[in-house]
Amino acid sequence: MASFSAEDEISLQSMVRQLLQSVKEKLSSAPSAECAEEVLLHLEETDEHFHNYELVKYLRHYIKSSLGSVIDDETERCSFAQSQVEGSGYDTLVQRVTKRTRESKDYTFMNQEQLQLIAEQLDPSQPEEVRKEAMQTLCSAPPSDVLNCECWSVLHKNLTAALADPDSTFTERILRFFAKTFSSSPLNMAREVYTSLAKHLESSFVSSHKPILLTGVDINNPEVVRMLKKIRLLNDYQKEVPSFWIRHPEKYMEEIIESTLSLLSVTQESSSQMLLDPVFYLSMVDTKAVWFKKWMHAYYSRTVVLRLLEKRYKSLIIAAIEQCFSYYESSQSGADENTKTASSLPYPGIKQKTFYSRKELQYLYFVHSLNVLGRLLIYKHGRKLFPIKLKNRKESVSLCDLVVLFTHIMLYCRNGQKRTLGAYAGNDYKIMVHQNCDECTLTFLADILARIASSEAGISLFLYGEKTDSTKDSTAAAHVIAQFSKKLLSDDITILTESDLLPVVKGSFLFVCRQMYHTCEGLQVLAPYQLHVCIAGAWRKESLLDSLLNFASTPRGLLLLQQTGVINECIHFMFSRFTKTLQVNRSEKFGYDALVTQVAATAPGAVALQKSGFIQAFVSELWAALECARDDVRVIHPKPTPVDPIDRSCQKSFLALVNLLSSFHAVYELLGKQHLPSKNEYSLREVPTSFVDVFDRLVIVNSVAKMNSLFNYDQSHIFGLRLLNVLCCNLDTLLLLESQYKVCEMLFNAQGENITDSSTGSQNIIIDGLSVERNHILVRMNVIGGPCERFLPPRVMLQTNDPYPWPMFSSYPLPKCYIPEVTGTADPKQDHELLRFLSFGGTDQKVTWLDNCKRIFCNTIKTKPGVLRGSVYGELLEKFITHTYDIPSNCVFERSEYKERSIGAALVKSWRRACKVRIRGTSSLPVLAERSARDG
Repeated sequence: MASFSAEDEISLQSMVRQLLQSVKEKLSSAPSAECAEEVLLHLEETDEHFHNYELVKYLRHYIKSSLGSVIDDETERCSFAQSQVEGSGYDTLVQRVTKRTRESKDYTFMNQEQLQLIAEQLDPSQPEEVRKEAMQTLCSAPPSDVLNCECWSVLHKNLTAALADPDSTFTERILRFFAKTFSSSPLNMAREVYTSLAKHLESSFVSSHKPILLTGVDINNPEVVRMLKKIRLLNDYQKEVPSFWIRHPEKYMEEIIESTLSLLSVTQESSSQMLLDPVFYLSMVDTKAVWFKKWMHAYYSRTVVLRLLEKRYKSLIIAAIEQCFSYYESSQSGADENTKTASSLPYPGIKQKTFYSRKELQYLYFVHSLNVLGRLLIYKHGRKLFPIKLKNRKESVSLCDLVVLFTHIMLYCRNGQKRTLGAYAGNDYKIMVHQNCDECTLTFLADILARIASSEAGISLFLYGEKTDSTKDSTAAAHVIAQFSKKLLSDDITILTESDLLPVVKGSFLFVCRQMYHTCEGLQVLAPYQLHVCIAGAWRKESLLDSLLNFASTPRGLLLLQQTGVINECIHFMFSRFTKTLQVNRSEKFGYDALVTQVAATAPGAVALQKSGFIQAFVSELWAALECARDDVRVIHPKPTPVDPIDRSCQKSFLALVNLLSSFHAVYELLGKQHLPSKNEYSLREVPTSFVDVFDRLVIVNSVAKMNSLFNYDQSHIFGLRLLNVLCCNLDTLLLLESQYKVCEMLFNAQGENITDSSTGSQNIIIDGLSVERNHILVRMNVIGGPCERFLPPRVMLQTNDPYPWPMFSSYPLPKCYIPEVTGTADPKQDHELLRFLSFGGTDQKVTWLDNCKRIFCNTIKTKPGVLRGSVYGELLEKFITHTYDIPSNCVFERSEYKERSIGAALVKSWRRACKVRIRGTSSLPVLAERSARDG
């Protein structure tokens, strides 16, 4: 290859460059040059595209062309010579290669005798060279064979004892064997190695050789390096083992957790000097306590950790809290010194540190403790560990005390961090930190406030403070938050005016206000600040529109939203998020469905919903669920026949329409003064786009064309009748539908089409799901009143010979079985003033009797409301009407002169329909029936 030409060298350089470019990410992630070399050596094993690189192809071709013939000749010569000299029964070439491979160091299988010999050679009484050679041999053996051998107990004991050997090379080989065991052995084997390593570290710290921390720690010190390697090996396994220990018995996990907590609980006792405990080393290796976060993530391991902390190792929590108090107190007493200390910590772009001062180690331990305590506070059972009694404090530390401590630390560290970072990276970085640090702090603070305000107790705390005296509004947190939010919207805070994060800060604090003003009390407190006007006039982008939209969660807030004139924009924004199926914020108590119901309760809100596309989206979703199958369902799996009147796949659409049409205002805006688009022919692909179309296709099914246009006629029509049944519960909606579309007449006609003539001449109605639904709706629409004034027939059939024993209502008059009998007799057991007054048929003047009746009735309602029952009301109504009937009308109503135009004026259709319904309903009362009979 030394005779390469210049062109060959250029080509080879490009191939090498291509290979290095392909493995650039793997090389850059390697922590050292040795690791990068290992990556290149094992590239064929780890890179699936290895044989596609041009350099590999070139080298393979070069080797084959240069040495291929020589290898073939030599192989053939050796095979022929061996077969001639040693005979055909001797080793073949393949056997020789296999033997050579099996005897190599990389392919070692050890029997029990060899492992027993290694265990004896690792005894501390053996010479150093013998132990090193035995350890080297052991590292080449598979860990599973070593852990399953008969002499593992002796071997384990000698390995643990050898960890204290002063020779760093020897101990490093043991750590490599342990690391190999962690990566390739199951938990039941690896936990023995882990617990032995943890116990070794614990014994080394408990011994009299515990290092004393005077000025700091030099990580180039061989003793410190050895200790850091052992702690890091433990920490790496701590972070990996939670992913698979759930597949093993709990006792294995408990052994690992308990050995770890026992190691970390080793602390200094009574000493004037600061000792370097295991937790300091762990803080240097894992400052943010990632191991504890992973252990606390799953309930399976979290219960064990919290149980051990509560029963045996509460000293760990005590030490963490004391460290936080110590850091806060030292920060208050020496701010300048702490700032100087913190400024020496390494940051990105700074050369790696080799010496950590005492202050820096204290700070690392503080950060580690902060993460551990923060993880405990997240979970309910972790908070149950408090209050905790500290050694140097009289009172126990409660949860509230700990949160206050964290708040004080956060307030202190803000300015120090700005000076610290600014001292490192020059003026540019300092300016950037000064611009963004306050904004980030405000954002985090707003997030904390929003979480507090997500509960009723938190909102009460913001609105009224800790005291019950609600007259001191100036001291309540809600006023401070509202004033600050208003200043943010008005750009009155000059420090934040030019910040790029100002919109984020605005949205964060407005979200806190949203948590308060979606309640009536919060809206009342925040109303004087006119936040809705400020939001509407400040910035109409998405985050503020979302904040403005939440005014719609209360009726008065919806009114304020309409007065700002941006209700259409807010509803359009809500619809855009609805179509993207975005979740509402984690602190919200309800989603956009509740807001749609609230907005649709007013006429402007219903119009805005229709303009935004909400109605069309609901209708399209309904039609897809009701009449169309899912697109991802294969044809060979037909849609199952629904068992319930409204299939589960359509329930969501049904509830959406019911919520939307829960008020008369929404129904009037969507149906009022609109004709049904009835057609002679409907296409099967014709999809409704409005609620009028849905009402025409699913409710008013009065033609064969509409029946044929539905794929699932029974299910779809029952859906429409159920929707009509809900709408008719509102009397205004009932009158509108009846006067505009004559719904009763349509239902009567449909019932008439189900009548069959029998041979005896009697007429019977075919009983099916549709006729039962229509019968229920007709009774509901024609008998107005509560449960004591009418009997509604059920909408289900019985599994008997007579599936529906209730009479069908297909024409007037209404069957009497649906109207209860109102009796006017009083209960003789009820002895009170009102009943005695009604029983006494006095001869007083009619007007005087009415006045006395009103007085006694009001007095009875105030003093004894429980004695008034239905029978008493019936008798009271009858007596009252009897006495009122004899009073001249001019004593009650003033006479008025009617003009001819007034007399001839026509009533509105809905009014006329209301009069007919009321007359038909009251005509069935026994009081009027008796009066008409007496007058007749």
